[in-house]
Amino acid sequence: MPDLGKTFDEISAYAKSQGLHVFHGVPLIGEEPQGVMLWDENDKNWRDFIEVGLAEGVKTLVASKEYGEGKHSGEVGSITLAWSKDGIIYLFSQAEPWFEEE
Repeated sequence: MPDLGKTFDEISAYAKSQGLHVFHGVPLIGEEPQGVMLWDENDKNWRDFIEVGLAEGVKTLVASKEYGEGKHSGEVGSITLAWSKDGIIYLFSQAEPWFEEE
């Protein structure tokens, strides 16, 4: 099982190496989002997600991480990546199984 904290650091380094600006923020989307495209939750290939953004001319990647609580306190339990183009927000997310149960 990959460590999402290390994965997050790897994502940030990779994105920067590709010339992207990494904005460490949280994409906020309402309850009934309009103009949002979600990456297939079964496809955990964040590099492909970034590559699509690069091909679309994206310059900034929004990256966020959430930490667990209790026995997982201090561990990264979830990461979210996002970029926007032409008013549409593209989202990638990955979470540890224990995080989704908390």
